[in-house]
Amino acid sequence: MNPNRKNEPQNSSLADVFLLNPFAKLRKRNKILFTILVGTAVILFWRGVWGLADELIFPENYLYSSFVSTFIALIILVLLGVSLEKIT
Repeated sequence: MNPNRKNEPQNSSLADVFLLNPFAKLRKRNKILFTILVGTAVILFWRGVWGLADELIFPENYLYSSFVSTFIALIILVLLGVSLEKIT
């Protein structure tokens, strides 16, 4: 290591990005609060996706909408290479 480069960062990571830096500090300092925030974000994201699916995929027929949603999900999983053994 060159002694003239004392002020340069050693390794930059994704957590050092301007907007993510406060969350990286929170993750290190208060793991419970960070876990609650991440859990809340996941639940709100899922709620939004669920609501959009209810409104956009055959809103007049719940059973048909459920089958189409399941089929779309399976196609996405197959395209991503996820096997059923990994899911169950």
